[in-house]
Amino acid sequence: MYSKYVIIISLLAVVSLGSAIEFWNPEECGCPPFDKTENEVCTKHGTTYDNRCQFDCHQKFLSKSGVALEEGPCILSAEAEEEAKK
Repeated sequence: MYSKYVIIISLLAVVSLGSAIEFWNPEECGCPPFDKTENEVCTKHGTTYDNRCQFDCHQKFLSKSGVALEEGPCILSAEAEEEAKK
């Protein structure tokens, strides 16, 4: 009986965290617009933020749920690589 409640509470926590990540809105941060290509910040998991302000804002938002973002290399798409070569 006890394990049934633990499973239910765990599932609710996962759903809540997923909702928090999904419903973050970068416009709520009040970050000024930047040129996207020169100021991108990326995570190890492949998420790309337009600028440092958005990354820091999302990090602060997620830290309330105990989640930490880790910076990683920005992966260029095939189109972006071709454009960079020109």
